[in-house]
Amino acid sequence: MRPGVPRSILLWGAPLAFAGALLLQSRLNRFVPARIEIDRQQAIATSQELAAALGVRPEGWTRVLSVPIDNRLEEFLEKSASPQRGLARRLLNPYPVEVLQIRPDGNQWMLTSLRPDGSIGGFRRKGTFAAKEAAGRAAADYQAVAQAAVLDHVPRGLEIALGEPEAQRMEGSADPAATRYLWRADLPKVEGLDVNVTAEVEDGVVTRLEFSPFYEDSPLGQAGLHAATVRQMGNLGKVLLLVAAALYGCYRYARRALEREAPHRRALLVAAVMIAFGVMLVIIDPAYGISGVPPERLVGGGGWFIRIIFISTVAVQGVLLALAYGAGEGEIREGYAGKLTSLDCLIMGKVFSANVGRPVVCGAALGGWILLAGNSVLTVLGTRPEISGNSLLRATFAQGHWAILLFSLLLSGVMRSVLGLLLPMTFARRHIHSRKLSGAALAAAAVVMSGVANALAVDKPTFWVDSACCAAALLVSFFAFDYLASIVAVTVFSFGWSLPEVAAFSKVWRGYDMLLYVVLALTVVAAAVIWRAGREYGESQVRPQYARNMAQRLAMQAEMDAARQAQLRLLPDTPPAAPGITIAASCTPATEVSGDYYDFFPLPGGVLGIAVAEGGNDGLASALTIALTKGFLMVESGRGKPPRKILEDLVRMLGRALKRSTAQTGVLYAVVDPRARTLEVASTGEFPKGAVLHADGSVSEAAGTLALSAGDTLLFFTDGIPRTLGAGESPQELLRRAAGAPETRGAQSIHDGLLNALLHRERGVAKELSDDLTAVVIHFEDQAGRVLEDVA
Repeated sequence: MRPGVPRSILLWGAPLAFAGALLLQSRLNRFVPARIEIDRQQAIATSQELAAALGVRPEGWTRVLSVPIDNRLEEFLEKSASPQRGLARRLLNPYPVEVLQIRPDGNQWMLTSLRPDGSIGGFRRKGTFAAKEAAGRAAADYQAVAQAAVLDHVPRGLEIALGEPEAQRMEGSADPAATRYLWRADLPKVEGLDVNVTAEVEDGVVTRLEFSPFYEDSPLGQAGLHAATVRQMGNLGKVLLLVAAALYGCYRYARRALEREAPHRRALLVAAVMIAFGVMLVIIDPAYGISGVPPERLVGGGGWFIRIIFISTVAVQGVLLALAYGAGEGEIREGYAGKLTSLDCLIMGKVFSANVGRPVVCGAALGGWILLAGNSVLTVLGTRPEISGNSLLRATFAQGHWAILLFSLLLSGVMRSVLGLLLPMTFARRHIHSRKLSGAALAAAAVVMSGVANALAVDKPTFWVDSACCAAALLVSFFAFDYLASIVAVTVFSFGWSLPEVAAFSKVWRGYDMLLYVVLALTVVAAAVIWRAGREYGESQVRPQYARNMAQRLAMQAEMDAARQAQLRLLPDTPPAAPGITIAASCTPATEVSGDYYDFFPLPGGVLGIAVAEGGNDGLASALTIALTKGFLMVESGRGKPPRKILEDLVRMLGRALKRSTAQTGVLYAVVDPRARTLEVASTGEFPKGAVLHADGSVSEAAGTLALSAGDTLLFFTDGIPRTLGAGESPQELLRRAAGAPETRGAQSIHDGLLNALLHRERGVAKELSDDLTAVVIHFEDQAGRVLEDVA
């Protein structure tokens, strides 16, 4: 971005943008429906007290803590007009803190569900335990114990009708009288919602107590079911989208690798960081990988198996992310020069360079402005934050949650930049050629792909605001600055967006949001100092080796493009019109740049000069040779010299001007007199050549001085035509077949038939050319036949 007022506002106004964003977010967070007031240690202590009351000694057991939010229940209660919906929320607990304690052998476990205030909302004990009391109590006593426990956990003031339960014997229990009781409880003052209650009694003690919602056939219940279905479809679409993106990233990386332009070391670095992150999570908190897994799947060696699956999944994601990054990085180098210089400096260890300081400052500032814009939109919409979609929620009760926060901070920007910027940009540049359509597709893909890091809650405005802001952070910072700035911008926005939400939701995270902003401010100040005092590196100084190969290829391609444009401008737009003859000509290049050339020079008395040349396929050198040839013939052809003399002078001129041997340039020059029907031809080198198809069907070589007749056809061609023909075929025979077709009439028809036979020789499929095809066809018309045709 150029210096000026816009950049001054962006940079110096960034602190005000962050302050405004924090102010708006604090107001939005007042609408958080629940606030968890316990931390990990308090949750474990409460669950252990309950375990002791149930005869369980969980010393040395594995502990798994999670927060499985029930979105459908929360949405139902939020839309309900019942005055007791708050009490129903406390009973059914859509925001439970679950503490799972598992004995190392997996034979015993206990699950405790805690309410946000730390009180017990439900529990479940599984396994063989020593009996606390003698078995054999009456069934009525067991039912009374179960019912008393249920009513004891119902919030005071909530009207609930239990009714008579369904009783089931519990198989496998040491207590033969162990019974499971099931109630369908009615909540009279909460329309459309009932409660399924499960209570199990063993040895006179309640070992299981669970409350779960049951939605009646009501408008609110149906709306919740529809929203849940939409989210399931969104998550299915997310999986399909990620699979398609992964396959495309692998394909593009493979193509880059074949061209020796793939950043293998950097891709390996990305994969290694992702794998190290997964391993680190398991080391910091061995229970992190099994958080939220049903206890029944963790018995025996199930826990270790799931941990292995977790690490393997992270490793696969890391490899796919690395391949996608490698493909996209090459695309940026090819299409957007200089956008990776700052990242190159960072990876090469030149951290204290101006290249690194500038994008950090600008990216952080832009992230703050976009954060302000996103919170402003939510304020206008009156939408509260979507806690369930917060990526930090899973780590709320994990051990070392601060370390998980730090590593997530480092990786989230890279992941979103790859998914939301690199892959969409690669696809758009490769497959969409319209600039406007490509820009629209890139913006749409950035919005969708930026949101796949979270659950696709496509029915929630918060999801779309989040995704749109991430896409804006990526695209604006990339095109205004560079790729490192886009990573910084989307990282700053993502954590400024999600961390205050989860901090308002849980006591565990409180204070981390302000700590993050302090660290961010110090980082930006340090980056600003580095920007002003650091060294500025050029792209060529820090470019990796694979990029040097790409730079050489792009330079060659640019040269060939320039040569192609030059040669296209040297070719005549249309053949000249001359009485008594028709003319057709074309030059079909085998590659982007042709080494062939043809031209026409009208001479006094209706005579026509014709030049056909082979420039040698040397790019700009060929274009320069042809340009000099054209200029020389334009002057010399009008001086009345014979063709052989003109070519001798041309060869001497090219040798002096370009120091090129005559073997590198073949030129044919012919003079045709349509009235006298004479031809004079001279050439240098083996090609180009000429052939004459006489009216009687015979073919002869066009060389020297020839007398022609009405109906004769001239063909001048370069060596591409005989090379394209199969064994045993000749240009003369090809000319005879093209001129003998029933629909042939004039030079253009003969020319088209000749090229069609050359380019579509195998069952109508276009044949790949090994050399340029240049053909000039001149047909001498029968004047009497032409007059009769015109009269008709």
